Amino acid sequence: MNPSLEVDDYIKDHSLGLPIPRDSLQKKLRTAEESQLRFRDQYLALLSRLKEKDYVIDQARSEASLNAQALKNFVDEKPETGCGVWKSVETV
Repeated sequence: MNPSLEVDDYIKDHSLGLPIPRDSLQKKLRTAEESQLRFRDQYLALLSRLKEKDYVIDQARSEASLNAQALKNFVDEKPETGCGVWKSVETV
């Protein structure tokens, strides 16, 4: 079916058979297109912020992992010092 005819049929079905001026339809179309552009801009802005937050989270995970490894190495290399550190932390 011709897309133009489908649009005409849709308009007839949803306008209760009343004639709708062409400029009204064009205004509605422009408004819908502008709205779509605004939503797209918002989507892209949110996507950018999400990527930034993902990067920050990845950096924090990497740093935490390095810190945990350094602490593990410290405790493994100096068990007597490490145990003292843990005992003093536990009493606090």
